[in-house]
Amino acid sequence: MRCKTGELAYDLGSNPRHYGRICTVGEYRGPCRVIDGRELPNAWQITFSDDKPGEEWVEDDSRLLPIRPGELEETENKEATWTA
Repeated sequence: MRCKTGELAYDLGSNPRHYGRICTVGEYRGPCRVIDGRELPNAWQITFSDDKPGEEWVEDDSRLLPIRPGELEETENKEATWTA
């Protein structure tokens, strides 16, 4: 599995509302079936910064691209260089 609880990740799942957005990886849910009938063999609960109370999202590990702390720092340094 690529993700870990508490990490940030890009959501590359099938929901166009969330595709490409950064989410926080929550609790591992294991195999589950979602409302549209898809089977997710390794589902994680995920949250987004603009979620409303009570909203709950899940996505499969294969469709979440973890953002490691070093990668985030590298991006911030590049942005600082470009804007300076």
